[in-house]
Amino acid sequence: MNDELLTLAEDLIARAKRHGATAADALAVDRRSIDVAVRDGMAERFEQSEAREVGLRVFVDNSSAIISGSKLDPDTLERMAERAIAMARAAPPDPFAGLAPAELVTREIPDLDLAAAALPEGDALRRLAIDAESAALSISGVTKSGGADASVSDRVYALCGSNGFSRAYRRTLASVSVSAIAGEGTGMERDHDFSIATHPSDLRSSEDIGRLAGERAVRRLKPRWAPAATDVQVRR
Repeated sequence: MNDELLTLAEDLIARAKRHGATAADALAVDRRSIDVAVRDGMAERFEQSEAREVGLRVFVDNSSAIISGSKLDPDTLERMAERAIAMARAAPPDPFAGLAPAELVTREIPDLDLAAAALPEGDALRRLAIDAESAALSISGVTKSGGADASVSDRVYALCGSNGFSRAYRRTLASVSVSAIAGEGTGMERDHDFSIATHPSDLRSSEDIGRLAGERAVRRLKPRWAPAATDVQVRR
């Protein structure tokens, strides 16, 4: 996948240069996400999306323009490059606009551990959300659920520049969140908690997330007015 995205970004730069760009860089992104929401133990939402998108920045001398799209057939890419050049030629010049010179482009990029080897799928995410909601409802004083959510995203980014830079990397995220409601009637209070991490194994447990959300909501019950400044004795 990395090679496909790099080829796509490099192709877009080549098209831009054929239309008159003096410099250009392009970003190609593959993304996939799953989002599951539950309320009262039942699935309330299940969303899954996949997409591939590109963005192109072109420079015509000191004038620049940016364009993006998700339709990636050759004819559309050609029109994107042509339109970006026309936009740049109509833009005012900026003497500070441009790409870094080739000698300043990094060649060594450390492994930043930005991606998980595997991510939970829909059923596992639903279980995480249900467990978080159950933990919140188990707290004394919590009367209702405000819903729970679990999600993952998996993205691959490829960035190329006419200055010789060409790199791709993968980035993952996982999250669990829950909202709890305490009290009754006009005295109800709401609070929440969440956890987000690059690796699902680094998420706090659903039970801990739900418990803290419930405890926070209960602590909000029966709020009192803070004393006015005139009621507070100032010690000198």
